[in-house]
Amino acid sequence: MIDYRMKTFIVVCKTLNFTQAARELNITQPAVSNHIKAIEEEYGIDLFKFQGKKVILTEEGKLLLNLISSMTNDIEHFKDYLSHNRSKVRLNFGTTLSIGEYIMSPILTKIISKESQLSLRMVVENTKKLLELLDTGKIDFAIVEGYFKRHSYQSKVLKKDRLIPVCSSDYDIKDNVRIEEIFDNWIFVREEGSGTREVLDRTLRGMNYSTDDFKNISEIGNLNAIKSLVENGLGISFMYESVVAKEIEDGILREIKLNDFEATHDFTFLWKEGSFYSKYYEELFEMMRE
Repeated sequence: MIDYRMKTFIVVCKTLNFTQAARELNITQPAVSNHIKAIEEEYGIDLFKFQGKKVILTEEGKLLLNLISSMTNDIEHFKDYLSHNRSKVRLNFGTTLSIGEYIMSPILTKIISKESQLSLRMVVENTKKLLELLDTGKIDFAIVEGYFKRHSYQSKVLKKDRLIPVCSSDYDIKDNVRIEEIFDNWIFVREEGSGTREVLDRTLRGMNYSTDDFKNISEIGNLNAIKSLVENGLGISFMYESVVAKEIEDGILREIKLNDFEATHDFTFLWKEGSFYSKYYEELFEMMRE
C-alpha cells in the first residue's frame, strides 16, 4: 500500500496547488505541507519549487512521481490478479480512437482465439487521458499514436502509419499541389488532445502553418462522423491510412496528393518505466505483433 504522504504527493503533482490538494484529500493545507516536507527530509531532496504563486515539480520530484506511479500500477495489477482467476491472461489496457477502432480488431481476434482463459478490458480515450489512466494504475499499458514523455515509460513500436489528406472521390480539388493550395477548404479534425490532431498540428507547425490557415475548421470527436462528412463532399480531413484504407479501396474516398506534406507516425505500445511487470508487457507486445 502506498504511504499516505505519497498519496498527498501524487495529488499535489496532479493539481500543482497545495490548497486544491488539501480539498481533494479532505485535510488541511498545513497537513499537506507537512506531508511534503516529511518526504523531502526523508530523501534529502526538494520536490517542488515556487515561482511566485506557481508550484513547479523539480526534476527529483519528477523521478519520484514516476517511481510511485509505477508502484501504484503494479499494486493495482497485483490486486486484480489476486481477485480473479490467476490462470487467466490479463489484458487491461487503453488505446486511442484510431487504434481501437481500426487496428485492434484483428489483433484481439487472434489473441482471443488463442487464449481460452482471458480477462479483457479495453478503454478507448485520447492520448492525454490514457497517460493519466496509466500513471494512476487504472490501466496496465496503452497503445497510442500521440506524443509522450519517453523517460517516464518503456515503449515499443507496434506499427507505423501515414497521416494523409483525404476527400471524397469526386471532390473538386487538385493533386500534386502544395499544402497552401488546399487551404481554401473546410477541414474536419479530431479534438485537441487526440493523437491524430497532435501529429497533424506538429507537422503543420514544422511547415510554419496551422489548421487555422484553412477556410473553416470543425473539431469532431468521432472518426466515423468525420469520414461521413468527407464522403459527402463537405470538406477534407487528415486521417491515418489504415483508418481510410477500405474507403479508398472501394473508391469512396481518395488521397489528396501533396508535394510538400509527409507525416508518418508510430503506434506505440507503452507501460510505466521500471514496472515489475515489464517482462509480462513485453510478452504481450510480442503476442500482439505476431
